[in-house]
Amino acid sequence: MKRLIFFTAFVLIVGLLAGAASQAAKAPEIFKLSQGPISKVKVVREAGQFAKKLNGKEGTDRNYTSYASRKTSNFVGRLNDLGKQRRQARNEYLSDKLTAFEQQLAGPIEARYRAGLAAIERSYRAEIRTINSSKGSRSKKAALRAQAAAKRKAAEAALAQQRAAEYARALRRVNESRRASKEVLAKVTAQEKLAIKRDKVRLRKALAHLRSLG
Repeated sequence: MKRLIFFTAFVLIVGLLAGAASQAAKAPEIFKLSQGPISKVKVVREAGQFAKKLNGKEGTDRNYTSYASRKTSNFVGRLNDLGKQRRQARNEYLSDKLTAFEQQLAGPIEARYRAGLAAIERSYRAEIRTINSSKGSRSKKAALRAQAAAKRKAAEAALAQQRAAEYARALRRVNESRRASKEVLAKVTAQEKLAIKRDKVRLRKALAHLRSLG
């Protein structure tokens, strides 16, 4: 009676899952949207040019000062919007990438689990066929079938436990990637916020210079 078939298949399945689980323990992924330097954005360049223009003025009148005040206010609003839009784009990109990453890790885990279940079922059925075709009393065969069913149930439970462990490792990697990516994005946001603040200060100082000429 080839009763070792079931256990051999089960050991192979668990071994494959354990190997896959060890591969999941990798460094976190960093998901960062490539936006290019904020200094290259059109509105930032235009704001800098306008501030330079105001600083170069040697005289002014009420109408031009009023125009420059409105223009400066407009630039400040656009710079604020630019910072918010770029930050939102980075956050949305990170969210989409983390969702895809989680699915990427979960897909193979589920595929291996289903393949493992199918292998256990095949081994169980093969053992049942062997039991049914062997010699022995009905009671003995019934006891052997009950043992085979119990082994199948135990194997399925162990497989499910292994899958849960893999999912936990995958989720930890996703969370670690989220934390690492957010740390990188926080630095980018802080740098851009500082750059925008400098641009707004430059504009306001240039406007103050213009007003001093009146």
